[in-house]
Amino acid sequence: MFDQSQPWSKVVAMSRLEKSVRMMQLYWCVEPILGPYSANTDEMIELSLQCALHNGAISDGSSVVITAGVPIGTPGSTNLIKVVTVGNKLVSGTGIGRRSVTGKLCICSTAADFANKLQKGDVLVVDVLNDEFVPAASAKAAAIIAEEGGLTSSTAIVGITCGLPVIVGAARATSTLPDGALVTVDPVSGDVYEGDINL
Repeated sequence: MFDQSQPWSKVVAMSRLEKSVRMMQLYWCVEPILGPYSANTDEMIELSLQCALHNGAISDGSSVVITAGVPIGTPGSTNLIKVVTVGNKLVSGTGIGRRSVTGKLCICSTAADFANKLQKGDVLVVDVLNDEFVPAASAKAAAIIAEEGGLTSSTAIVGITCGLPVIVGAARATSTLPDGALVTVDPVSGDVYEGDINL
C-alpha cells in the first residue's frame, strides 16, 4: 500500500561541509550528499548535478528543481530557484513548438541526402533549409535542427506551418552533431539532448 506520508519527489541535499551532511542524515526523506566547493552559482549548479548523477541520486532525463542561496555560503539566503533537465546537452538554439521528439540524427546538405538518406522519423540537421528541400523535410522529418537563426527563417516557417518541433540558431550543428546518433529535441527549452530523454 502506498504510504501517503512519503513525499512524491526525492529530496537531495548537497553541501560541501561534512558537518551539514551528517546533520541532514537525520532529516526525514532527504538524501544528503557531500559536494564540491563552488566559486559561483553556475559552477555550483553544474557540479552539484554532476555529483548527484555520480551518486545515483538522479538520472538522465530527470527534471530537477534547484534551490540555493546567492551569494554562496551565506546562511539563510535561499533566494534562487531553477528548473533543469538532466542530460548531455549537445546543442542549443531557439525552439519552436511544444512537443519533444526523440529520433536519429540525419545531417543533410544535398538533394541526394534528402531523397535517399533522410528517413521518416529522423531528426533533420541542416545549415539552411532551402525551399527546394522543404517538401522532403516536411514529409519525412520528425524535427528539424538548423544553424540558420531567426523566427522568420525558412526552417522556422516550416516548423510553424507543419507543426514540427524546430531548433533554429543551433551554432555548428552540422559539424558537431554525430550523424545517426539518437537524440531528444526539446523545443520548449531550445536544447538537443543525447539519447532518449524523458521530458
